Amino acid sequence: MGKGEQVLVLKEERLASILEDEYDKTSRALLANSPTILLLGATGAGKSSLINAVFGCEKAPVGAGKPVTNDFEFYEAKDEAPINLYDSKGHETNDTTFNGRLYEFLDDRAKAMTNDITKGIHSVWYVVNAAQARWSPGDTDIANRIRRNFPLIVVLNKCDLATNEQMDAVEKVIRAGVPNVNEIIRISAIPVYAPASCSTHSDDDLILMITKKDQKKSWKCNTCGESGVLECVPQGLTALVKATALQMPEILRSSFINAQAQNLKQKDTQAFIRIAIASATAYVVGWSPIPFADAPVLVGIQLGMASSLAHTYGILKSAILPVIAGQMAAFGVGYSGASLLKFIPAVGTIAGGIIDSSFAIVMTLAVGLLYRAIFRKVFMDVAKGTAEERTTRLMELLKTLDIVSIFAKIRAVVGKVKFSNKGDIAQLLPSLGAEVDRIISEN
Repeated sequence: MGKGEQVLVLKEERLASILEDEYDKTSRALLANSPTILLLGATGAGKSSLINAVFGCEKAPVGAGKPVTNDFEFYEAKDEAPINLYDSKGHETNDTTFNGRLYEFLDDRAKAMTNDITKGIHSVWYVVNAAQARWSPGDTDIANRIRRNFPLIVVLNKCDLATNEQMDAVEKVIRAGVPNVNEIIRISAIPVYAPASCSTHSDDDLILMITKKDQKKSWKCNTCGESGVLECVPQGLTALVKATALQMPEILRSSFINAQAQNLKQKDTQAFIRIAIASATAYVVGWSPIPFADAPVLVGIQLGMASSLAHTYGILKSAILPVIAGQMAAFGVGYSGASLLKFIPAVGTIAGGIIDSSFAIVMTLAVGLLYRAIFRKVFMDVAKGTAEERTTRLMELLKTLDIVSIFAKIRAVVGKVKFSNKGDIAQLLPSLGAEVDRIISEN
């Protein structure tokens, strides 16, 4: 080390403290801006299975909600699912007593929303059993009352048990009676086998097979030999999540995207936005340039970004605290003037301000892309599991990865990219993210 160089080494304990503070700060913001969804539907419509499918866990087991009235149970937002749910008990649309209390409840929420947008209802999911192919005048009355103040999505659930003709007929009746319904979406909340199809021949040529050992189902075309595996997947849930997110006020949308477990693209988009914001902020801080004694500012930006990414992919604080702090220390959160160029390939000798900005953006992007890829993989591996199961999977995954070596590879990839302005960051993140996903999958 040269004479007069300044060095800052942030100890793991200090990093853990900063990370915990950042995670808690993100949690408070998400919970304070948690949207509210109201679920309505007759007995047997499948509201509970829909909730569990969209949010990826047993969000609505029997008896778990807090009774708000005789007609609704309330599921309060939590760290792992920052979404409030009002679940109506099964009812018949000709129940005038229930309808009266429902209208009173809707009016109360509408009044509360005029003073505080977080106190209202931000989407109503009206769940209908598509297999019964029934929409009554009572349903029409309730739906139109909802649309006075709130967005409405009619969910035709159990569509795998209904014919297209049945669903077309129900949808026609709904649109005639409720012309301003926001969306009508066909859903199968419980996974079903997607239909097999040969690219060349008719379905009559297909042979269905079941593997004895693991009971996996597959198909093969008896004419050309084309084959494939039958995938058992829910249907329509991604469309439901996308439509609901678009209805949310922008300030509440992040919480909903974090809570849902079906639309990975929305989570990825949110993650890239967070990385872009953090990197752009680090870039500006770097131009100060950063006196090394102020390097915790940069570290705080990076740890805040990491905690936000953990929230996006449903990773609990208890999972990341013992992991990220130690890894960040190993990545070299000890900065010296001589060490900067080692982190930035092909920079050469550049004036201090540019070196500091380059260092800040490269390190921040590398940290963000690394943890986005890891958290994303954990989410994909345990999409239908609980936050605790994702914690277990994260620990298992980290045992198999050489994180320091992987980080060096990511840092080298990012270091080769030329950023002419802050807008370049957002545009390049999807391709950089795909490259980092590849690095993780190969290790």
